[in-house]
Amino acid sequence: MKKLRIFLLFAASLLTGLSYAQITASELVKKTVDKINAHNNVELVFEYTITNGAALINEKHEGKATLQGKAYRIEMEDQHMISDGTTLWNYLIEDDEVMVGDASGDETLITPIKILTTYDKDYGMKYVKCGEKGIKAVEMTNPKGEFEQVLVKIDEAKHEIVSAELDDGNGNIITFDIKKTIFDQTLKADFFTFDTKAHPKTEVIDMR
Repeated sequence: MKKLRIFLLFAASLLTGLSYAQITASELVKKTVDKINAHNNVELVFEYTITNGAALINEKHEGKATLQGKAYRIEMEDQHMISDGTTLWNYLIEDDEVMVGDASGDETLITPIKILTTYDKDYGMKYVKCGEKGIKAVEMTNPKGEFEQVLVKIDEAKHEIVSAELDDGNGNIITFDIKKTIFDQTLKADFFTFDTKAHPKTEVIDMR
């Protein structure tokens, strides 16, 4: 009887393990995106590297992105991109000018962030080898996508993105290393708008 019980426990354990292992790369990505969308808002603090071997480009920067529904605020060292879902403000810090446009007509500005927080069924997804404990590496490919290939690493227990490497097919590689993920912050009412009062000398270029 004792041997039978041990066997049953072993079988149950094995079946549970097999069931967990059978989760596909696509399902893991979807679970990760669904977790982000289940929260009121999310902030991603990251380091990003831009490389292009042919053009001898190798740049490393820091930034953060806050997303809430269709609204977003992306702050990088040289520019801030802010949208309330209707209007887009692209603030160029060095030039001290802000270009105002229609958010629906300039979605490509947030493609790198968007692709990390949106489940796109047009991408083929498969696991690739990853030597990091507790991390799953998913290769996403779409020859017709804004980025042809994306390698995203996901904490399989937390369902949170650890890093992503994006290839645009033209020699440009953008790598994001997510340093911190923060959910459900209390944000000011005007957080997703550009504060012209705080930048009285900034030139405003309305492109609408």
